Amino acid sequence: MNMVERLRRNIVVAGVGGGRAMEDPKLERIRGWVADSGEGRWTVLDAIDKDVALPIIALSLFTRFRSPIDSEGQGSFSKRLLAALRNEFGGHAVVENRE
Repeated sequence: MNMVERLRRNIVVAGVGGGRAMEDPKLERIRGWVADSGEGRWTVLDAIDKDVALPIIALSLFTRFRSPIDSEGQGSFSKRLLAALRNEFGGHAVVENRE
């Protein structure tokens, strides 16, 4: 069993991530880029307006801002896995690796 399959079986969204991961177990065909689709940004801005602390969502959003910079190369496995999961679960954009 490859690493993606192990992770897929142990996460909350266990039914997600199988398609791309089964075809490309090391996720080498995609870059570790995660799009900022707006939901996280809206959530953080609304939380600020309401004086509510959402440190994990804020950190997640800031990681997305860093994502294009970090993925000049292929990006780390964890970021490629995150991109694949967001693509399969929420239809978020994924960037194919040109190599």
